[in-house]
Amino acid sequence: MQTASISSFRDFSANPEACPFCNTRRLRKFAAIPHDMGSRNVKIGVVECEVCNFAWQWPVARTKQESIVYFQTEYSQKMQNTYFDPVLRKKIAGLEFDFVRKLVKTPGRLLDVGAGDGAFLQAAADEGWEAMGLEPAAERNREDERGFRVIAGTVDDLDSAERYDVITLWDVIEHVDDPRGLIEKCVSLLNIGGYLVLETGNYQSAERIVSESDWWAYQADHRWFFAPKILHSLMEAAGLVDITYADSVFRPWWKGKPSFSGPSRMVHIKSAIRRPGHVFKEWQKYRALKLCAQNWPDWSGLTIMTLAGKRIRA
Repeated sequence: MQTASISSFRDFSANPEACPFCNTRRLRKFAAIPHDMGSRNVKIGVVECEVCNFAWQWPVARTKQESIVYFQTEYSQKMQNTYFDPVLRKKIAGLEFDFVRKLVKTPGRLLDVGAGDGAFLQAAADEGWEAMGLEPAAERNREDERGFRVIAGTVDDLDSAERYDVITLWDVIEHVDDPRGLIEKCVSLLNIGGYLVLETGNYQSAERIVSESDWWAYQADHRWFFAPKILHSLMEAAGLVDITYADSVFRPWWKGKPSFSGPSRMVHIKSAIRRPGHVFKEWQKYRALKLCAQNWPDWSGLTIMTLAGKRIRA
């Protein structure tokens, strides 16, 4: 991937015709099916940079207040076999905390930004951590009986003098208006030697290419779709070092590998035979998957990526 400047990242809303990461105007625009709108007939617009492989939603389909209402509703309904299922949330939180445990052996202070139903906070509190969460969709501040605290707000509501040993952003960075600013703010709240952990969908995954416009991460509430190295660059620019990539997807049903071995020629030939009118499109997908395996061997098998970085200086 081409090395690019990130100096203009904050200017995205002012110029949707240029990549907010590398400033190029070589863009591809398409419609995608949002997986959080309840209808496959609704579409959102996505813009992809053909230079650095960064993508974003344009125009944004959901306001901040609509997002808050959406998450309040989903967490209250607790539908089984969805992201908001409390049973699945607990299993996911356990996998996520296993990753944190490998980074930091001794319990300390932990901040979970976008804490949702508190499943990850509970996992941390159960292991002896002083755990606090931020959740803009929370109706009020609360001291949970399970041993953690939740603040109804964002990092901007915290005292700048606060310090934490670990700050986590599980499925958060894709939702916010200013990803770079959020990362910088979180780094400023870390103790020296502390870690920032980020998880989000991987735009350079084979699953995204296979799914085409129906990828799970296309959602009305997702504003950004990151390639790993772009997220890596944003973390380094904020002062983090020793960037670590998780080698798995923290979902109990995931059984894959970090790498993608490449497409099956026979599968695509059979698909082209079944749909003669889509031969060229099938060839394009085969070629894209082949390049995916060649260009991104370390993470193309991960539909969700997790990165961690360490703060070593003030």
